[in-house]
Amino acid sequence: MLSVNNLSLIKNKKNILKGINANFCTGKIHLLVGPSGSGKTSLLRCLAQLEETYSGSIYYENKELKKLPSQGKRKVIGFVSQAYPLFPN
Repeated sequence: MLSVNNLSLIKNKKNILKGINANFCTGKIHLLVGPSGSGKTSLLRCLAQLEETYSGSIYYENKELKKLPSQGKRKVIGFVSQAYPLFPN
């Protein structure tokens, strides 16, 4: 299970996420729905550990992701963007 506890993210002095709590069960499909600018991508970036300045905690199988070494993070979570930011072509 992936658990989010009191997750907040501030960027450019603006609250992007504030006090998010959620549980995502292994083997289930979850859907994030909201208008443009509501923080869906920011939440996913936090879950994938692409945002490191968030406060709160994210656990996968009772292990806090922020405390895992980089290789440990890569083993438990990944992120596929709708854009292609890794390759310019």
